[in-house]
Amino acid sequence: MKISVVITPKFVAQQLFDETIGKDWYRFQYKAMVIGRYLHQYMLHYLESNRHRERKTIGESITKYLDFQAEAGAGTGQVSWGIGHVPTLMTHVPYFHILNDGKKIGGGVFIPGGGKARPVVFTDGNADPNRRGTGGNAVTMMRKQSGHPIRAIRPIPYIDATQFKMLHEINKLLAETKSRVG
Repeated sequence: MKISVVITPKFVAQQLFDETIGKDWYRFQYKAMVIGRYLHQYMLHYLESNRHRERKTIGESITKYLDFQAEAGAGTGQVSWGIGHVPTLMTHVPYFHILNDGKKIGGGVFIPGGGKARPVVFTDGNADPNRRGTGGNAVTMMRKQSGHPIRAIRPIPYIDATQFKMLHEINKLLAETKSRVG
């Protein structure tokens, strides 16, 4: 014996949309795009204000690749944008998830260089990071390690913080839109 249940909603989604957001769709769309651009700046500022180390001097900074991308079709009936492009981030700054979580994708703790410091002196002087991989001089000795030991990366949860801020801003926009249309 088979029992089937049919649930009929007490509202029609299209009617609900037409009576609320649909009355002021272009304004809503514009405000959603403004929120996207605001969140892009928020993410960049969050990274900068929560950094644990000095600004990177070698290689490229993650902020170069966290760009704002309005998707094709936005402005014609949909609102779509993103911050950063995962394949681009994986290519140019593959540590972007480590910076956010402080862990490898598999969950293990990430320690730069595997936690093994190898300061060296070359025949022409101390190691020069600007010439990494291009020198032809031999290593003469291992320097005595000084300073702090290499530790695990402390996370900067910039993705989570931006997502939290996005939910807050979208809820504000929905509440404002609802109050405008009654």
